[in-house]
Amino acid sequence: MRRGLDALDRWARAPAAAENLVITHGEPHPGNVIRPPADAARLPADAGPARDTIMLIDWDTVALAPPERDLWMVATGTGGELRRYTELTGRPVDTTALELYRLRWALDDLSCFVRDLRAPHRRTPGTEHAWHALQITIAQIPR
Repeated sequence: MRRGLDALDRWARAPAAAENLVITHGEPHPGNVIRPPADAARLPADAGPARDTIMLIDWDTVALAPPERDLWMVATGTGGELRRYTELTGRPVDTTALELYRLRWALDDLSCFVRDLRAPHRRTPGTEHAWHALQITIAQIPR
């Protein structure tokens, strides 16, 4: 964890490239995506965006940031999403920034789990989840 925090500190001190900032969502995971219903074609043409549009909702963590702030969460092991992003935008993905945003997310999660588990609490499904998620997150932090 110390190495991760040190890496983020070094990165935070580096000058930001203002030309690489875009509007980012902050949490583009499947829970924040609404897809058209399977029978959307049967909806009337004036049904609005729900008829045929994938929508990203819950914009409470929006920020101007490098695109990697969102890209790390949608990237899979194949790299297809990142290649497609580069094809569509002409901008290569900064893999170092991608890994730093992934690390930042893990450290944010850890701080929440530790905060909750250090506070007075009872053993509940929520605290059990926090304990197991804490262990998994620690195991996934790069050494």
